Amino acid sequence: MRNAGLRVFNAVSRQAAPFGFDRTPSQTIGKFLGLLDGTHQTGDLRTAVNAFGAGQAGVVTKLLEFLHGLHCLSVSPQSSVRAHWLAAIQDQDLVHLGHAALLYRRHDEFFLFDPWLLPWLAESSIPSLWGSLLPRPAAIFLTHDHDDHVDTRTLLTMPKDIPIIVPSRTNRRKLYYDYVSLLRELGFTRVIELAHRETFPFDGGCVASVPFFGEDPCDIEMPRNCYLIADRGRNTLVHADS
Repeated sequence: MRNAGLRVFNAVSRQAAPFGFDRTPSQTIGKFLGLLDGTHQTGDLRTAVNAFGAGQAGVVTKLLEFLHGLHCLSVSPQSSVRAHWLAAIQDQDLVHLGHAALLYRRHDEFFLFDPWLLPWLAESSIPSLWGSLLPRPAAIFLTHDHDDHVDTRTLLTMPKDIPIIVPSRTNRRKLYYDYVSLLRELGFTRVIELAHRETFPFDGGCVASVPFFGEDPCDIEMPRNCYLIADRGRNTLVHADS
């Protein structure tokens, strides 16, 4: 699958501009955007661009120049984002990032739920929280198929080698939202379908998939998840719109 381009937002300068590409697979664009998370050096980006091959490296280079021209990039001798988050929140804290987006800290790693970080309009008076301003998550969890919970604009900014957990087609009755195809098109390489009562384990606990009830009275019974974080004797339920 291929897309015809993307639209770049800079909420600080209140600019929005289109960037078109013809024959470059959208996975390539998605993977490259995921590398702009503040944890990679210039040499790492150069190596990644070259690895895309001559047929795609040119478009990715133009995208990098395009982002630089819109003042969407900056260079720093080191990344301090993770250190700031570790200092600001405690182990087992759950932080509301706006709308349904939640960030859970487990020891020194983080789980991200339903990330929707960008404003609807570039003209928003409040600058957006960008993916690179968050600590790199150990996993991303999506609860259900509504576009304010599966936000492709936010997901494009995330590193694409992160596990991303989604509702499983095992729980469908009639229809199913094809998370796997969508997320692979964005460049994600580790998409995990988690059926109800299945778990995503981690040292000292797990995140369990539990049934989602609601929210639409005209619901067409798509498979959807809530998530129960069982972490060292403490349970936290992420129920989103359920």
